[in-house]
Amino acid sequence: MSVSFGGLASGLDTNGIIDGLMQAEKIPLTRLQSRKSSVDASVTALSNISNKLSTLKTAATALSTPEKFASFAITSSENSVVGSVTGVATAGQYSVQVTALAKEQRTFSTTQTSGTDALNMSGT
Repeated sequence: MSVSFGGLASGLDTNGIIDGLMQAEKIPLTRLQSRKSSVDASVTALSNISNKLSTLKTAATALSTPEKFASFAITSSENSVVGSVTGVATAGQYSVQVTALAKEQRTFSTTQTSGTDALNMSGT
């Protein structure tokens, strides 16, 4: 048989008391850790808001002048049609009539009969 002197022979559960005291001591630490997690989440949310506001400021600055705000592009259903906008354009749909088409330039010369023939060139 073994002899046990738990509670210093007083009959008290000293192990249970010590465990209870240790858990009571951890309560403030647990609360602080929970509050830290909440503060960290708030800091992250504020950082995200700050980044979005910075992006909005950049976009608003790009629209600060009429030239940047009222810029338009030319589009066409034909790939061969190219255009550009200068100045301040007005939004809308426009009909364009083509009155002349560009033509290619071709330059010809007489053929050379052999590689040793002299080039018959005159002029300066």
